[in-house]
Amino acid sequence: MTAQTLLTALLLSCIAPLAHATPEDADKRPDEMIEVNTPIQAQKWFYEDIVRKAQNGSPASMHTLAIMYYEGKGVDKSLPETITWLERAAKVGYGPSMTALGNLYRWEDGIKDEEKALDWFLKGAEKGEYLSMKNAGDIFSKGIEGTLPPNPAAAMQWYSNAERAKKRAERRAVRQMNGR
Repeated sequence: MTAQTLLTALLLSCIAPLAHATPEDADKRPDEMIEVNTPIQAQKWFYEDIVRKAQNGSPASMHTLAIMYYEGKGVDKSLPETITWLERAAKVGYGPSMTALGNLYRWEDGIKDEEKALDWFLKGAEKGEYLSMKNAGDIFSKGIEGTLPPNPAAAMQWYSNAERAKKRAERRAVRQMNGR
């Protein structure tokens, strides 16, 4: 490395924190400005960005916001908010949210309802979600006590559909990784 390259790198590292400066930062020393970029501040900015995108109709952002509420990442845990945002994303056709709603209704204490779970899994399956197909197969395999008897033939059909959908998704992922 030449002395000029080293000097350039050193100068750039000194001014890099200034690239994200705001008008409020005008009176701060550079070392004070570095403290502004804390993980908590970054998390707040991320949350605000996700909320803005979700409110503007981005289904992926709605889904991400729902997961943040479910896990309590950057926000207080809230199952009602989780469901609200998942339902908004599902309403505009976002398959992963349909699968997530199915999982909530299948497993979450206090809201367990296998009929609702199956309904969401079937909706997710229509969108090509292989996990929804697999989970629908699981429910058809065991049935729902009092309302749906076990149906091994339907279960096998859903498992087959899930396997094909998963293989398609894997091939698509490989093509994307290879830039095709």
